[in-house]
Amino acid sequence: MVAILAGGGAGGEVYAAPQNSVIGALNKAEQAQQQAEARKAAAARAAKLRALEEARAKAARQQAERAAAIARQEAARRSEEARREALAQETARRARREAEEANRRRIDERRQLCLRELELQNDRLSEARSNVAAQDFTRLTKVSGSTKNQSDIPEGELRLALSYLKMNQYDSAIDLITGSTALNTDLAKLILSKAYFGKALNIKYYSISLKDEKKSIPYLSKAKDALGKNPTGQLFSYRHYIDGYIAASGQQHTAAKKSFLASYKAGNDDAAYYISQSYPDLPLDGLPMTEISWLTKAEELGNTRARYKLDTSKNRLFLA
Repeated sequence: MVAILAGGGAGGEVYAAPQNSVIGALNKAEQAQQQAEARKAAAARAAKLRALEEARAKAARQQAERAAAIARQEAARRSEEARREALAQETARRARREAEEANRRRIDERRQLCLRELELQNDRLSEARSNVAAQDFTRLTKVSGSTKNQSDIPEGELRLALSYLKMNQYDSAIDLITGSTALNTDLAKLILSKAYFGKALNIKYYSISLKDEKKSIPYLSKAKDALGKNPTGQLFSYRHYIDGYIAASGQQHTAAKKSFLASYKAGNDDAAYYISQSYPDLPLDGLPMTEISWLTKAEELGNTRARYKLDTSKNRLFLA
């Protein structure tokens, strides 16, 4: 505390300066200092907060940038995988197309080869059928026993009918013969009879029961009727042959054997072969005959076709 002494005054009184003003000044100075320190501290805190916010913002930006970079990398990876997958699929599709195209070319080549081979076979078959038809026409004309109106026989129609027989087109042969002017000749009768007989055989071979098999009998009867009432020559032997089939269809085995044997003795080309297959023990002139002896006997009688048919086929070929 500062004391101010002033002389004067009665009695030598000492004058004391007012202390309140000094204290106030001191307080103001202290308050100012405190306020300055507070402002300084507040500024420091604000600076720290700003620095912290900036650090947080920077960290957030960096994190966002890292996330964006990761997203870009992932997108690029997925895009590359998609591109590779698309490329692999396209490569696979191209390989399949090429394989399919190569397979189609191979199939087309094989088809063309087969078609060419089939054409060659058809040409050879047509030529063979024509030759056989011509041979059969000559042979049947000679053995049919018919000499009447031979010059009037339409050879083309009969040759075509024989070709139909060879191709098992029996209905075509029947239609052609029944509309032919040669219908009353022995050769036409024999062709017509064999056509009906062929239809009957088709029914017999594809039947699954005896009842179904008996449906062939009407065609056998037509085959028999086509030969006429009093057939001679080969028509006579063929009629016995059909009688044998009709009897066999009716389970009349004794009558069937007799008819087949009569047909064989009359010179039927197919009877010996049928007998050797179906009735190998059927006696001829009182002697039991084996299959081989039947065919040997057939050769002795000049029936070489029966022997040839057994040697070259394991099936029942009743129509040569």
